[in-house]
Amino acid sequence: MIMEFLLMLLVVALYTVCSLNDKYAVSRCKMSGSRLTFLMAAGTAFFMAFTLPFTDTYITLSWQSALAILLIVLSKMLEFQMAGKILITMSAFELKAWNGVVLFLSYLSDVLLGKR
Repeated sequence: MIMEFLLMLLVVALYTVCSLNDKYAVSRCKMSGSRLTFLMAAGTAFFMAFTLPFTDTYITLSWQSALAILLIVLSKMLEFQMAGKILITMSAFELKAWNGVVLFLSYLSDVLLGKR
């Protein structure tokens, strides 16, 4: 129980660092949502290129995998486009506070439904 609490605090701290970086990119560097999306995707692709061979993961080319990839791409594009718009007026801490509330409610629902 204590370990889970500490891990949740670590997640909040890391989210805060990431959101401060996003806020800096949007407000100081005047990055658009599209540019922010590209940088995030490029960083993720670079990291995954080195780690995927060690995960015993393989991809089967089918319409289901293509649909899953398309939905993930759309979801991430929407996330970064919205972050670019929201962080112009909202502080990074306000954005992560909302994320923290959502994480807490998700965890609470797992506890109440007996999944944890």
